[in-house]
Amino acid sequence: MGFFILDTLALEANETAKVTGIILSLLGICFIVAQVLVSKVKGCTPQTWLRLGGSIAALGYVLISLSHTVIPLGLGFCIATFGMGFIFPAFQALAANNVSELEQGAAAGTVSSAQGMGMIVGPMVSTLLYKIDPIVPFVFAAIAFALLVLFASRKVQVESEPSLV
Repeated sequence: MGFFILDTLALEANETAKVTGIILSLLGICFIVAQVLVSKVKGCTPQTWLRLGGSIAALGYVLISLSHTVIPLGLGFCIATFGMGFIFPAFQALAANNVSELEQGAAAGTVSSAQGMGMIVGPMVSTLLYKIDPIVPFVFAAIAFALLVLFASRKVQVESEPSLV
């Protein structure tokens, strides 16, 4: 994010650090607000949260890729993070709901490991994509979240079809 802000907005190093810090603080707030919202809204399935969160995150990343000033860029990051705040608990719930009670610990550990792996692999892949063009990592993320929405939509349709057995 810092390099993107520095390269896209052409700010001085001190101003880039300040803008990056402010945006990162806002992202933490957006993530928490989204997860609190998920915990308060009853009756939504994890697939619904995946579709909603993926759509919002994809929109945020599209906005980031089109932004050339601080406010739209910050807004794009906030929107994307808000969407991801819906996805994380949905992902955890899907893992927990699809295993037996005896496998709950293993499922939770696997989800945590996958999220940790994403925090390592994501920046490495983004750095490689950034070398192509600074917006490529964000376009890639938008496409990935759009694919998540399609997958989550397809999964719901398959599960709602009557069984032939």
